[in-house]
Amino acid sequence: MANRLGHEEKIFVDNGSGTYTEIAGQTSYDASRPTQFIDQSSKTTGRISLKAPGRQDFTMTVTGKKIVPDANGLERVFALTQVYPQVAGNFQIRVTPFTGSDVRFQCSMYVGNFKETGPDQDNTTYSFDLTCAAAPSIDTLDA
Repeated sequence: MANRLGHEEKIFVDNGSGTYTEIAGQTSYDASRPTQFIDQSSKTTGRISLKAPGRQDFTMTVTGKKIVPDANGLERVFALTQVYPQVAGNFQIRVTPFTGSDVRFQCSMYVGNFKETGPDQDNTTYSFDLTCAAAPSIDTLDA
């Protein structure tokens, strides 16, 4: 078996017309699926708490080094944060060679916590969080 390497996966954003563009300068993404637990305990279960799994809360943090111009990539992501009430954008995670047939995850997502950092004598970096606005239409991240 071969290891999957991080540089073999990239985040793409829909430019609003159905064309997906890579977000330039990506250095990493972190996808998390914490599960909320539902307490099933009652007076008859004694002192032990019984729980059942609830819904997963899928979130993803994307980080990178800012490369300009990137009108259909990072600038599109930032534009999504500027609309009130916020609208969701469509995002994909693709695996190399990054064609439309290499999609491992696709979902309508909200952008939050957009952050840009410009340190002295170093690259300007960005980070932002994504959370699902609808159920993913493609989800093979764990496959």
